[in-house]
Amino acid sequence: YPGNPAEAFQLSGQLYFHRKALVTYEPLLREPVLRGVLARHGQEARFTQQVEGPLLVWEPPRRGRTYLVAADVSEGLDDAPEQMVARTSVDVLCRETGVQVAHLHGTLDPQQTAEWMLLLGLYYFFPYLVVESNGPGLATLVILDREGYPLIYRSQRMGQPGQPETTKLGWSTDKLTRPLVLSELRRNLDLHLVGLRCRQTWEELATFMTIINPRTYKVEFRAAPGARDDRVLSLAIADHL
Repeated sequence: YPGNPAEAFQLSGQLYFHRKALVTYEPLLREPVLRGVLARHGQEARFTQQVEGPLLVWEPPRRGRTYLVAADVSEGLDDAPEQMVARTSVDVLCRETGVQVAHLHGTLDPQQTAEWMLLLGLYYFFPYLVVESNGPGLATLVILDREGYPLIYRSQRMGQPGQPETTKLGWSTDKLTRPLVLSELRRNLDLHLVGLRCRQTWEELATFMTIINPRTYKVEFRAAPGARDDRVLSLAIADHL
């Protein structure tokens, strides 16, 4: 299995995302214009630059633009071997342009993720916050709801015949929605509809594979062994919505 994009491109038959599309995106990748942290000051969030800050920003918030923040939430445990540690990935996309304007990635627990998303909500003019309702993301959603954030994404569920639709807090990633958002991201990358800016995200896309499970013989879409896919999933959810 490939350990980096260069190796992955030699195995294009196993790549999930199309090599040709990924190659054309590489020249569009940019270093962030800002890197640092956010802190709350009253009813606004202010940016402070830090050399090793976790928040990468390519476009600061602009009046007249609307944004969406999507998160793939981890448990935030950092005492496992490096490649076994799950990371939280948060993407901010401009809804008018599709550009990835900011990205956050790190060993954040659900509480810390909620705090960051509240800050991003203040910084980017109260965008919709989209959080996976699976696993640790549920705790993040509970905190956001308790804090009274006004725009939290809710998924719709069809009711039984004669019954109204119901809504559920958060985005549910399951055996139906995961292939859906991944295939939509692949199509939009092919059509150059995704304003990808983060090199680390691009590297994860380039090592995301179609793999046949040798035990179950089922096709799986996931990172190659030794690679990560946290950023792929947060981008796919943001792109879908």
